[in-house]
Amino acid sequence: MKKLFLFITILFIGNEFLNAQTTPKKINTVVRPTNKFYVKLDSAIRFVPPTVGPFCPNKLMGGDRDFGGHGPEIWAWIKLEIRGGNELLATVYMHARETQSDWSETEGTWAKVLYTAPAGYTIGQIASGKYSEVHYISSPATSSFSPAGLVQAIGTTRGTEVPFKDDGLVTRWNIVGDTGGGDISDDNDCHDDTQVAIQLNPVKLMLHKK
Repeated sequence: MKKLFLFITILFIGNEFLNAQTTPKKINTVVRPTNKFYVKLDSAIRFVPPTVGPFCPNKLMGGDRDFGGHGPEIWAWIKLEIRGGNELLATVYMHARETQSDWSETEGTWAKVLYTAPAGYTIGQIASGKYSEVHYISSPATSSFSPAGLVQAIGTTRGTEVPFKDDGLVTRWNIVGDTGGGDISDDNDCHDDTQVAIQLNPVKLMLHKK
């Protein structure tokens, strides 16, 4: 009888031991916030910048200051970039050259801040167009054109002769080549001079909270 009681006791203790090994203990988990897991959400803004320019190059690279109705051949581009983390900067370049002797020539580069992020924010990304360029020979009375209407604006020039790139940045180029008088400015007053100004499409930026 004692042996039977001892066997039952050992069996009972063994079952309890096995249950303790196979049954997971309930653990109360406390979740604490940790800075390294915080996500800083970006905010999107959209705005229409003011017209960039007009700018008139005054550097004389050759010839005199008059294109004399010969073109000029024009290269121009504009690009947007983030400067210093908090400024949206537009850089504009223009190069104009007479198409025959005496090959009057000029160029200029300008920069303009279009937007400054508010305190506590940086500009993380430009989420719209950032670049546009054009290269063509100006015809008389041609002063402005949209990217889509460039070939029509400059007359008989074929589309294959007009290198043009635009990723949605520009809505209208305003370029004056030959003016009928003196063309290359000798000061910073663009009145009646060769010049460039650009109207932009709405710009979208992603702002990041510091």
